[in-house]
Amino acid sequence: MDIGPARSLADIIRVFNPQRPLEGETLKAYYADRNLDVRKRMQTYLGMASDNPVKMLFTGHTGSGKSTELNQLVTDLGNSFFVVKVRTSDTVAPTDLTYIDVIIIAAMALFREASSAGLVNKAPAQIIDDAWDDVGRMINSVIFGKVPYRKTGSNMALNEVGGKIGASAVQGLTLEFETRFKNEINTRQQIREDMKDQLSEVIRRMDLISGEVQHRYGKPVLIVIEDTDKPDKARARYFL
Repeated sequence: MDIGPARSLADIIRVFNPQRPLEGETLKAYYADRNLDVRKRMQTYLGMASDNPVKMLFTGHTGSGKSTELNQLVTDLGNSFFVVKVRTSDTVAPTDLTYIDVIIIAAMALFREASSAGLVNKAPAQIIDDAWDDVGRMINSVIFGKVPYRKTGSNMALNEVGGKIGASAVQGLTLEFETRFKNEINTRQQIREDMKDQLSEVIRRMDLISGEVQHRYGKPVLIVIEDTDKPDKARARYFL
């Protein structure tokens, strides 16, 4: 898409909506570097990610351009990271968001992106099969319990005789999980209750898949989580 100069006030409002970050072609066309060192500092910290996990909190008032700066950061990083971008508000309304949701949403995004990209398909079969099987069975048990997950067509996610759950099956499971977590209030509340004491297990599986991505391709995983600034202050404090 070729984006040129604005021809009307409507064009300006459309592009510079303070509720929407610049991204993609609009980022390339309209981003203005404000000579802040914040991205350079973040890049410096991320440069240590191959040796030790790095966690950063990037704050600012609503509409100050945080998401746009993060999008530019990802652009600056090029292909040196396997980037997973997460907008929590796409799944859960800010007024209902909990710290459990943040971890679960980020985990599902990682599993979905890694499985769909096929980045770990070249790993030794037994190792990666076991990794996806572990992830898939966790998701299956959380949202379906003892009811086997079925995918229409020729590709079954989990067969009835207990076979392995592969990467393509995990794609189906994560999509199903995200849909139900987003649209079914009772399901979301039950998952929160079931997972509140098992978040360490979710994180362990995130580490498992992230480790395979980095080991096989030399790309540390970078998870960018947005919209945790939108809940009220009392709710947001629980994320820190």
